[in-house]
Amino acid sequence: MVAATRQSAPPGFMVPVDIESSSPGAQRFEANPPGFMTTLPTHTLNTLNDYKEYFITEMKHPTFAQSVIAEWWATTLFLFFLILSCLPGANDGQEVFRIGIVAGLTIAILVYAFYAVSGGNINPAVSLGLALSGRMTAPRACFYIAAQIVGAITGTAMAKAVSPRAFDLGKGGMNALQTLDVDLESIAITEGQAFFAEVMGSMLLVLAVLFCTDTARSIEHPHMTALIPLEIGFVVLLAHVAMIPIDGCGINPARSIGSAAIYGSLVHLWIFVWGPVVGACFAALIYRLIFAPTEVFNEYFKPENVMARASKGLRTISGQDRDSN
Repeated sequence: MVAATRQSAPPGFMVPVDIESSSPGAQRFEANPPGFMTTLPTHTLNTLNDYKEYFITEMKHPTFAQSVIAEWWATTLFLFFLILSCLPGANDGQEVFRIGIVAGLTIAILVYAFYAVSGGNINPAVSLGLALSGRMTAPRACFYIAAQIVGAITGTAMAKAVSPRAFDLGKGGMNALQTLDVDLESIAITEGQAFFAEVMGSMLLVLAVLFCTDTARSIEHPHMTALIPLEIGFVVLLAHVAMIPIDGCGINPARSIGSAAIYGSLVHLWIFVWGPVVGACFAALIYRLIFAPTEVFNEYFKPENVMARASKGLRTISGQDRDSN
């Protein structure tokens, strides 16, 4: 096997090193915070001990805590400005576009600012999608998601402090099912329709993040890296303009949880939590099957290889069970 070359990558991306000469676990990858992977680690982390060693090494990295704090603060800022833009209401085209502009520009600016520190996820759906696609380790994703939820609550509370009365009148900027007025006819959006919209909007966002942050493509097209924040910001703008008339546009579980926690209402919250989760899962699946069909990936997921690993796992479990008895 030819040793992988050390490519230049944004801080926080993992670039594979010489796989043959490296020891198991954490040494298989050269880790720079915040822990993104440019390739799937499953072909080098073959045992539970490998994963454990890698995860422990990652969390001991001196900048791990810094990246988690960065996610908290970035999400705090995003929610602060977004909730303020929602307080007057979003019942006409101008309000919808204004909120979309605030959301898109804020995300673009924050990604520019925090990309080199934490990757600028600012969204549990994005962190989940990165983890499921093999681009981020599960422990880091869990820490990020927790920080994002706390940051969303913090940012919403700060927005409420600016004008508590406006916050209450605007229902805390909560996502809610809307009613469309078409030819003098009112069409109420159902829970199922809103859930489907959240799945599709979140899938678009996460897929855009996965695709535009793919380091292999960034090396082939260097200009793409500089455009990453704008690309993500435009996707957020598009989603808000299209979905605010439907359900207020969630596509970010932390954003919805923050508003619900501070305003004190859980109405329809499940839609805005599970919709983005499902969307992130679909995005990760599409990315791994279509946009990242590497030779290693194809070899790893060949049916015969999958069955062999499953059989080995069952034998291991059975052996452990006998030992325990």
